[in-house]
Amino acid sequence: MPESKLKLDLIPKDYPIVLIDSQRDNLSSVYIDNVSAAYNAVNYLFQQGHRDIGYIMGVQSTTSGYERLLGVKKFYQEKGITFNLRIKIKFHLWKFF
Repeated sequence: MPESKLKLDLIPKDYPIVLIDSQRDNLSSVYIDNVSAAYNAVNYLFQQGHRDIGYIMGVQSTTSGYERLLGVKKFYQEKGITFNLRIKIKFHLWKFF
């Protein structure tokens, strides 16, 4: 995202910063395995007896949003169940800085 990169360039070089769920050269970052996290979340709900599981969908153009959807789809594929996107909510609220 060029706009985000420009804003990061405005931060003083000696200012401590850690990126969450993002990666840039020369900056510390923290992120998770989104595929496994989404897979495990759906698996837990399934083990609790839930079958009509909705999906609150983040921005799919981001790596994390895409990976989370992959994790959900992977679970359904392994169980041999059709993944039904009719039970979904698209959620796109976020602000950078």
